[in-house]
Amino acid sequence: MAVYYGVKKVLEKGQRIGVATEMMHFVKNNEVLVGIVKGSKYAVAVDLTLEKEYRAFYRACARGNWRDFDLYRLAKEKIAECPDEGRVLIGELEDGGLPTKYTKKR
Repeated sequence: MAVYYGVKKVLEKGQRIGVATEMMHFVKNNEVLVGIVKGSKYAVAVDLTLEKEYRAFYRACARGNWRDFDLYRLAKEKIAECPDEGRVLIGELEDGGLPTKYTKKR
């Protein structure tokens, strides 16, 4: 089952890795890999540290269930400061600094 975090807090505290690609990005044992996953209206922040979760979201994106997603890394102690806040409107994120240009790699 997927674990969700606060989108705005992840953007604030995380280090952007880049756009998700078919090849999974792995992080250190003391870090968490978080995807900011964008739909047509909303975005969520989901823990993609486990390969199973990463693959599931990547396949969903490739099928068109999601528009795209960027990857962020956070230290495990920092992720506790990013409690789930539910979905966030895309417009709120684009005003707040979420990259607006995406390149899908399939």
